[in-house]
Amino acid sequence: MASNGKEAVVISNGNLGALQALVDAPVWCRFRLDGQDIQVECHRVSQAVDEQVRALRRLAQPPYTKPTGTTPGYYDESNAAYLIARDKNDKIARSVVIYAGCPAVSASKPGLVVAETIHDYVRGLLTDTVLDMLAMTIQAGGLELVDRANFTLTGTSES
Repeated sequence: MASNGKEAVVISNGNLGALQALVDAPVWCRFRLDGQDIQVECHRVSQAVDEQVRALRRLAQPPYTKPTGTTPGYYDESNAAYLIARDKNDKIARSVVIYAGCPAVSASKPGLVVAETIHDYVRGLLTDTVLDMLAMTIQAGGLELVDRANFTLTGTSES
């Protein structure tokens, strides 16, 4: 019996069919808006979308200040231009996740492939807060950590 009261799904002997069925099942984004319960059907995104999102988030890099005299060089993560570019890329990445993982969003304008075009479309649909809820649900993909009994993390144990 799993910790959530349901029977655990056992995957063995290279049979990933049961696991794939769970991965392919919808993930529901549930929240309350003005006292009304809302459920939006979402889907987990593919590895290709995850890679695209990571690439978008890496586009903005803080400027490097070279060492001078006794002052070591450093990356200026408080640089205003860097922060603006990083925030913009994060919003574009969020839009790509939502477009790929929320059929209700992509259905009204299918076939978009350019990240900036997707962002221009998605950002005009809903509030930032609702878009954040959708993106977080899609990215989490229904995954939860399961407590393990008698598990010791050896990397931090002292001998």
